[in-house]
Amino acid sequence: MVGMAMGYLLLRIKKQSFKLHPSVVIIGWCAATAIGMACVYGLYGGYNNHPLSPTENAVYMALCRFAWAVSLSWVVFACHYGYGGWINDFLSWELWIPMSRLTYSAYLLHPIIITIYISNFATNYFFSIYMLAFEVAAIITLAYTAAILLAVSIEFPFGNLEKMLVPSPDKKTK
Repeated sequence: MVGMAMGYLLLRIKKQSFKLHPSVVIIGWCAATAIGMACVYGLYGGYNNHPLSPTENAVYMALCRFAWAVSLSWVVFACHYGYGGWINDFLSWELWIPMSRLTYSAYLLHPIIITIYISNFATNYFFSIYMLAFEVAAIITLAYTAAILLAVSIEFPFGNLEKMLVPSPDKKTK
């Protein structure tokens, strides 16, 4: 809902220039960073023998997704209106374009790869941090390799076919 509200806000105000006071921008970035870090590291104690109380757990679970969306909404808003600085430069880097086209396919394919990997264990599995790092790297590599194959064989050809069959609204017909 927060993302939809931000999208609606950006649609309504379109290209209007926003002049925010530098202190508002700094407060916005600090708040977004603090909220984002609280979402990511909020459960740290639970993994280090300091479990959350039932109340803390309920509050975290009730608010973490909303808070994460608010944090990301500030990033989108600030970058869209020129208050992103080096973060906008990093997120706009051309290297991300090919990865962004593969991310959704990798997201869809990685549970299948994990299921295949897990279902091939014939013995007990003993956890170690080094094995976890190796497995994560392998699964990411396999997921993106499969995403490339999926994109080249299905997504890109159908996208080109769609461009040929469905006229673009940008082109003016005479």
